Amino acid sequence: MTRNSRELDTAMEKLSTGKKINLAADNASGLAITTRMTSQIQGAAAAISNASDAINMVRIADAALIEIESMLQRMRELTLQAASGTVTATDRIYLDAEYQNMLQGIDQIVENTDYNGIALLNNDVAKADRLITFQIGVNASQTKTYFPGVFVDDGSRSNVGAIYQKAPNILSSTLHTGVSSSYAADNFQAALKAIDGALLTVERQYAENGSFINTITRTVDNLFNTQVNTEAARSRIMDSNYARETSNLARTQIVQQAGMAMIAQANALPKTVMMLLSD
Repeated sequence: MTRNSRELDTAMEKLSTGKKINLAADNASGLAITTRMTSQIQGAAAAISNASDAINMVRIADAALIEIESMLQRMRELTLQAASGTVTATDRIYLDAEYQNMLQGIDQIVENTDYNGIALLNNDVAKADRLITFQIGVNASQTKTYFPGVFVDDGSRSNVGAIYQKAPNILSSTLHTGVSSSYAADNFQAALKAIDGALLTVERQYAENGSFINTITRTVDNLFNTQVNTEAARSRIMDSNYARETSNLARTQIVQQAGMAMIAQANALPKTVMMLLSD
């Protein structure tokens, strides 16, 4: 009866909690395994969140680069217009004014583009401080680094705004005084070269951002698969088999009821004997 009562309590506990391992005594090795699995599952959930944040961060930088590219294309168009001999000195002043506004607009985008206070395009800080490390796995070594900013033509990193500021004015400095109507043809060529270099810089960053996003997206997919399959494996070890436990509960209840009936009958037997003797 004591053993059956213990089995009855165990069956009821497994059914009420939904777990077949509630104490280390139930399955010591199984509990240790599922504890590690729980760490993996929760770690995967955190890594998925981190990876999604990383994708959103790079997409913000990508959107800013799209606007910068558009402004650079307009600056190139203005430079080509100003280089034409059909344009007057007054026209060149107007073209140069728009050119300078575009240049300032690019600097503003560079200065203001950030994610949660992290500058994505303005790389005035030291190189080591610009590296962003994302924890995209369940273990300490499973990280991915991202370098905010863009490549200069020589392959080094630099401040985006500073790159564009190197583009010369469309007009010669004398024209800005409003006195001379002459312009330097070399300025147009220098401006075109600088703008084309800046556009190449943006193209390179497009490729880097795109490959980064694609890599992280595949990582997220893999983390989802890992999480789902680890949860399934943990469930097989930890979760109760309701059909089996229901059967055990019914069996132990029947045995308990039968045992109680036998005890009641055994307790009633002396009284029956005494009644017979008294007669």
